[in-house]
Amino acid sequence: MLHGEKQPGEGNPGHTEKGRRQIVSLRPFLPEGQPPAVAIGLGRRHLEMPEILGLKVTHYCFDLGGPQSLEPDREHIRLADGTIIDRKQFRPSPKTGEAIVALLDSLPGGTIFCTGRPIARALKIERMEPKDFPSASVWRLVIEDGQIVEHFMLGQASDDVGGKDREV
Repeated sequence: MLHGEKQPGEGNPGHTEKGRRQIVSLRPFLPEGQPPAVAIGLGRRHLEMPEILGLKVTHYCFDLGGPQSLEPDREHIRLADGTIIDRKQFRPSPKTGEAIVALLDSLPGGTIFCTGRPIARALKIERMEPKDFPSASVWRLVIEDGQIVEHFMLGQASDDVGGKDREV
């Protein structure tokens, strides 16, 4: 599950009110009740997702995202303390995708993981471009022998998260 709209101009931003509504609108795409595991990144947005949905977190994972945030100009990254650095200075591990797949493969089937688009892109799913990972969306991944063998989007929040609007 990818987080919703974030607060602008903050270190370690949380969700805006719209972002919170986006997350609520994803509930119908998730299994009922508490899943066998809920793994989340370490940023405020990651922490908020299960809280908004009433899910109990079972795993906190650095590999699923941190408190840093891409700035709107897409040229800079804001660190947790508010420091802004050039995006070229930020070096995530080149093994991030492999680490995430190994982590997810080690968790029980039906695990929900809460993360953001950079982590989704790190999975390097064949034929997927960055634009193919919309914010506030729910995905199904099937992992066998340490490889993603199936992936598809179950649903996403619509641009208008007023009432019950949602897209599939």
